[in-house]
Amino acid sequence: MTISKELPHLKLVGEFEDAREALTSISKLNPDLVFLDMEMPGMSGLDFLKELDDSSLEVIVTTGYEQYAINALKMSVVDYLLKPIDKEELIKAVNRVEKKLQSKKELDRYKTLVYNMKTEKSQNHKLGLTQQDAVIFVEVKDIIRCEASSNYTFVVVTGNKKIMVTKTLRQFEEILLPYGFIRVHRSHLVNPEHVIKLNKSEGLQIEMSDGVLVDVSSSQKNAFLEQFLKL
Repeated sequence: MTISKELPHLKLVGEFEDAREALTSISKLNPDLVFLDMEMPGMSGLDFLKELDDSSLEVIVTTGYEQYAINALKMSVVDYLLKPIDKEELIKAVNRVEKKLQSKKELDRYKTLVYNMKTEKSQNHKLGLTQQDAVIFVEVKDIIRCEASSNYTFVVVTGNKKIMVTKTLRQFEEILLPYGFIRVHRSHLVNPEHVIKLNKSEGLQIEMSDGVLVDVSSSQKNAFLEQFLKL
């Protein structure tokens, strides 16, 4: 029985027989879940757990000895499977992990909401950018601009990161206008804190801190200058 066959929706990012190699690779691969065999050459599963430096990682241990499983549970692994592994028990264990991970995401969203409600409406607030399989949290002050792409929006943040989010630019406008963002074009919403220069030679262009030149549409020009020059 293979995990990929029984649970095809899971993405297998690595398999390791060497415990040291696994510890090194986990920090790079950043998986949500690890299946850990308690009987490994060179290092026991319990020693592996002690060295695993990631409290957010979910672990399901596999073992032929129930006592090993009980000891592992004391170290906060999410579940255990006794060998030979039963298909139904495997599916149940993974379902429990998925529910726990979903609860974590909801808790993160809730914490962000509470944080924003308790503090003044400033660009220090965090914003959750929802993607297909993750939510990326960024501070509003780090958002340079938002660029429309059909029914998606590319959110450009400091560090040359471009995050595609399944929201329209109109939706981002409603969220970010209270933070001082300005709609300068039908395809661009900008953070005035990241405007480097205004260029009036041909129409009106603004240079952003990521080096990109953004056109200000003629219909938005007067409103932009009025709002921006107040800052």
